[in-house]
Amino acid sequence: MKQYKKSPSIVISFALFVFIAGCTTKSEFDRKTISQVNIQQNASGLLREIQWQLEAYKYQADWVSNFETERISVIFKRGTHLNGFAGCNALSAKYKATNNLLSVSSINTTRKLCQSRGDIIMQTEANFLANLVNVATYAVDHDTLILFNINGKRILVFKRKEK
Repeated sequence: MKQYKKSPSIVISFALFVFIAGCTTKSEFDRKTISQVNIQQNASGLLREIQWQLEAYKYQADWVSNFETERISVIFKRGTHLNGFAGCNALSAKYKATNNLLSVSSINTTRKLCQSRGDIIMQTEANFLANLVNVATYAVDHDTLILFNINGKRILVFKRKEK
């Protein structure tokens, strides 16, 4: 039986390939592109009076998109108020949008406890609200709203909900 010596260059090349392949594997929500024109011309008016339905949110290193996220939605009202539904409870908050900067504060929710599949619903709601308070910037492209944290990482992806 013939033995093969492990060449250091082959081992290093293989390790580098695996590392690069792992780094480039992204979910569809990481790959969504936003046109540069819309980012530069964004105005807070693009957010207002539109119902945005959650597609997915970032939880730890993964994207979560399930039946429960489809129930979550927000509407940025004229002025500084945001209303919506967090999955189980209604929510209201204050927001400030200037150019592409966005901050959400003073989040209030009703105190309903969901019984049917309650653990999943309540965890999804808690994760969504935790991301919402960490929003720092946003981009709107056609029917997609992407919210980013202070590090520029996508944390919430919404679709425009048709009336």
